[in-house]
Amino acid sequence: MSCSLASVSLKDMPSSLLHLSVRGSEIYPDLFFGTNPHFAVPHLTCLDIGGVSNFLTSQDLHVFSTLKSLRSLYLEGCFRINNGGIESIVTILPQLEILDVEGTDISNEGVRTIFDNCANIRELYIGHTSINDDAFSRIVKNKMPHLTFCCVRNTNISSASIHTFIMHHLSNKKLMVKADFDWSSSIFKPSDLNSEMDDSVPYLADIRCHHYLNHKC
Repeated sequence: MSCSLASVSLKDMPSSLLHLSVRGSEIYPDLFFGTNPHFAVPHLTCLDIGGVSNFLTSQDLHVFSTLKSLRSLYLEGCFRINNGGIESIVTILPQLEILDVEGTDISNEGVRTIFDNCANIRELYIGHTSINDDAFSRIVKNKMPHLTFCCVRNTNISSASIHTFIMHHLSNKKLMVKADFDWSSSIFKPSDLNSEMDDSVPYLADIRCHHYLNHKC
């Protein structure tokens, strides 16, 4: 359930705050985050601002670069965030372990920025975007050695590109890839690799994945 936080800012929060979710709420970014959110919540590790799409834009994200303790960032459904928004937080991408940009306006360029900088990422959600195989065309091997889960549902990425992606990012842990195409006709079988495909839930074009429900933020 959404609510209005139009007159609230991070300065009103306890400085010891670790997890914050304002998903679907009405906020005014300039007021809510201020110019230095780290000063207000220096220990914040998880921020969920999914669904505040009518107010949050790429121009608002640059202040997130001050959040030096942040490890999980959920931007699902913020459709006014594009490649420029990802570029504006490039300095904190290396520290992120979970990043959800599903339903945003990012394209291949934005995903490549994520691939190039998210060295510690464990879970990456890039589904429900316009990305295609070109986003995966210049992957550097072992660039994301800790990756264990990646969602590419409702994109234009082929099974062949997923094959290459898995081969480049296998680690000691099994890599789970969530996709929505038929693997029976694929050029490879996930069981042939140290990976697993999650296609158990039928894909519906108007249904989001809601990965944030898997974590407490």
